[in-house]
Amino acid sequence: MTDAFAEFWYSRSAVLVEASDMVRYEAVAPLVLDVQREAFRRQAIENSDELLGMLLERVDDKRDAVVVVAPYASGETTDLTVVGFPRPEVGAWARLLRYHQAKWVRADSRHRTQHPQPVRCRCAELHGGTVVEHGAGGGSFEERGDMLVEAAEGAVFRDRTLGGASVVFVLSQVALWFVAIWTLMRPGRNLRTLAEIATVATLTFMPMTFLAGAFPAYRWGMWSWWAIVSVSSLVLAVAIHFSTRRYLVDPLIVTLGFVVAFLSVDIVFGGPLQFNTVFGYSPTIAGRFNGLGNPAFSMLTAAGIILAALVAHRVPGRRGVHLAVGILAWCVVLDGAPMLGADVGGALTLVPAAGVTAWMLLGWRIRARTVIVGALVTLVVVLGFGFLDLTRPAAEQTHLGRLLSDIGANGVGAFETVVLRKLNANLSVLTSSIWTLMLPVVIAAVAFVIWWAPWRLRTIAQRIPEERAAVAGLITAMVLGFALNDSGITVPGIMLVVVNAALVNLLLRVDEDLPSRPSVGGQERDRAPKPVDDGTDEGVRALR
Repeated sequence: MTDAFAEFWYSRSAVLVEASDMVRYEAVAPLVLDVQREAFRRQAIENSDELLGMLLERVDDKRDAVVVVAPYASGETTDLTVVGFPRPEVGAWARLLRYHQAKWVRADSRHRTQHPQPVRCRCAELHGGTVVEHGAGGGSFEERGDMLVEAAEGAVFRDRTLGGASVVFVLSQVALWFVAIWTLMRPGRNLRTLAEIATVATLTFMPMTFLAGAFPAYRWGMWSWWAIVSVSSLVLAVAIHFSTRRYLVDPLIVTLGFVVAFLSVDIVFGGPLQFNTVFGYSPTIAGRFNGLGNPAFSMLTAAGIILAALVAHRVPGRRGVHLAVGILAWCVVLDGAPMLGADVGGALTLVPAAGVTAWMLLGWRIRARTVIVGALVTLVVVLGFGFLDLTRPAAEQTHLGRLLSDIGANGVGAFETVVLRKLNANLSVLTSSIWTLMLPVVIAAVAFVIWWAPWRLRTIAQRIPEERAAVAGLITAMVLGFALNDSGITVPGIMLVVVNAALVNLLLRVDEDLPSRPSVGGQERDRAPKPVDDGTDEGVRALR
């Protein structure tokens, strides 16, 4: 191996050397006993280490850059691998996981078409134009290693938790409908209270999965993660319900407002709770670790649209509508601004969805020209975010700025490639994702309510006419979100979770004679219309 290396190693050359003993170990490991497997693994590592030492003796450590990469994880599980490079300015070996907060090795988003001269190189270009360069800080070598090991353990734990959490979350939506229907069939204040709390807990569960990332649950075990998320969601849901139950939409306004505020605070402070969390970034499968991930974007979009409609209803006059438009505008900025959410697909989705909602809340009709203007506004907003990104230092630019640079260098074909890649990825997971079940679950549940108690849906529409604006905005967001984001069906699936819980909450509360707003002049405003026994089964059910 060293003789072959010497034959190809000359000035300005790049030579790739494979640690073939490790490859052979991977091939033989499933065929031998455990005790043999461990011995073979140790021997392969020692041989590879000896080979690396011999190669390092043949390079000039003042001129030549050496990069050691583990291309994939050992075994059948997904895990993080390492990258290392000895350079005079680095000093000791630095181990790198693809971790966006590592101080001593920083991954920026500069796109370079040519490598610098080796004598001046302080960085190694990896996949997708991402540049890794050495930076100061990060603690001692031992502290760096410990932090990276913890990040790797957290990533594996996160991936193990994701499947179960998603399945439980989706199945809980089915259970929510069964509980709600059972409650409506057997009236009782205590039972209905529990059902209403369950709907709020479903919504608070989502931000609590991010909060759980602040605790080292990977050390304590899976049960600790479920305990943190479940108990915190339930406690918060109970507090919200009993402090806001006097008025019809207040529990939802406070709950959805909490979801939007929670995600906003996290992103404004750099998104620390997005990393290695169940519905956040996974360093084992993703290459983007800043801004809003697709699950968080889905939560923000659905919660923001419904919240805007409810605020427009709850706050009288044009002031409520203006507040609603402000909420929608903030969601757009939070998701799309390069220094915040930095989400290209999200911005392309949220701008028209928020625009449709705001347009209808303002009382304006949607025509063909409205759609054309909306598309142009979406393009202008996204381009504005992109050009703003390009004004920032190269090391701070996001994938939106890189996309515009790529389009400038390679034409519109670069954008077409991105769109086709997203569509292909979305269609490939359509039949294999648990989130695909959300669509038939919600459709079947709503169809049952239409058949069994249509007056409840009509009452919601009569009491909260702003719901039509929310429905239009949500449909727009789900369709575009599926088409324009890599996560595909996960985006509308998570949105439907928010819609589902909010709808069930309103169905449970709409006939409780609750006012929508505080009293004015001694009269409480907008109480539920009294059901009337009109001789039909529907009227009898309403009275019951």
